[in-house]
Amino acid sequence: MSRRAPIAAAGLLAGLLASCASPSEETFEGRAAWRLENDQISAVMLQAGGHLASLTRTGDEQPINPLWKPHWPSFEPRDFDRSGLPASPQNRWLAATLGHAVSFDNWGLPTQSETDAGLQFNGEAGLLQWELLAWGPHSLRCRVEAPNAGVALRRTLRLVDSQPVLYFEETAENLLPFDRAFGWVQNVQIGGPFLDSRTAVFDASATVGEIPSADSYTGTSWRRTNGETVSFRSFPDAESVSQRAWFRLDPAREISYVSALDRNSGLLLIYVFFRRDFPWLIIEDENRNLPEPPWNEEGKVRSMQFGNTIIPGRALAYSTRPSALGIPTHGVLSALGEQTTRYMAVLVSVEDGFDGVSDLRLDGEEIVVTPWSGEAALHIPYQPLYFDMAELRGAL
Repeated sequence: MSRRAPIAAAGLLAGLLASCASPSEETFEGRAAWRLENDQISAVMLQAGGHLASLTRTGDEQPINPLWKPHWPSFEPRDFDRSGLPASPQNRWLAATLGHAVSFDNWGLPTQSETDAGLQFNGEAGLLQWELLAWGPHSLRCRVEAPNAGVALRRTLRLVDSQPVLYFEETAENLLPFDRAFGWVQNVQIGGPFLDSRTAVFDASATVGEIPSADSYTGTSWRRTNGETVSFRSFPDAESVSQRAWFRLDPAREISYVSALDRNSGLLLIYVFFRRDFPWLIIEDENRNLPEPPWNEEGKVRSMQFGNTIIPGRALAYSTRPSALGIPTHGVLSALGEQTTRYMAVLVSVEDGFDGVSDLRLDGEEIVVTPWSGEAALHIPYQPLYFDMAELRGAL
């Protein structure tokens, strides 16, 4: 990059977030939300919790949202008492979640004493009101502060015309004067037609993994389990199934991905991210098995969760297993420090015969997606300025 490029990049970033017309405010499933839209895709983010509730293609007569909408009503976190659900940390989160939710600064359930002190299942960020800081025609910047955990999370969302890409930039802030172990997980919950085992295909740059049980772990891999053909590329076709597994994302790759394809509609959703920030993939499937409310043996969802931990809980839980499969099971946030990451969500239409993602790479200003079939690769335009971390450091 030339010496003048950082100034130009900084100017472009500032221009996109200039104070002008506010992003579209609306209600989505009865929830206050912001919408960003360009000529390719439309994205809806909930103001409470920061959940990406919807991602659809602009202009489709009957838009299909690959992100999960539970079969129970959605409530603002402050209105949980109206949900009628038994009071529990998990139900408080379930009543508010839609689509892609961020778990920060823990994934799963804290200890009982931490819960009593105000810490939350999957972290406070998914249950608090996010503050809108700045906006532009195709962008918004927001922030949420978690007072009990002593952390904050900043997020910028961007769209670029003629690109089917939603750009995320997130910065974790430690508001306390000591180093801390923390969890940061992007919980991409898939639903609708993407759960039809006859037409849905899931892929990831995943390698070996584990299936947890009550007191042990069974080794597995993305496409096989215990020598038998048990593929995680499909949603379980049998009902009354709840399952969880986690995988180490390929350490030979700098750029990782997870994808979901519905061959019936020809829609392909891909998340692209840096493995150094999110080295783990957790898969959780629920197919009409859990009897307790709000599931009531009716829920169907696949959660593809890429993050920096596989350990439910916080520091005490991390201490019981600080690493697995050769990599750490949590992140570390320096005293009064910050960490920034970037990732992308891509939603495109594919031709008949496309059978899933065997590889993904970035080439210039294109995301190149190779199918398993050996057919021609997809070439998806993207803006490196909003993904490449080197570009970010230069702009700052």
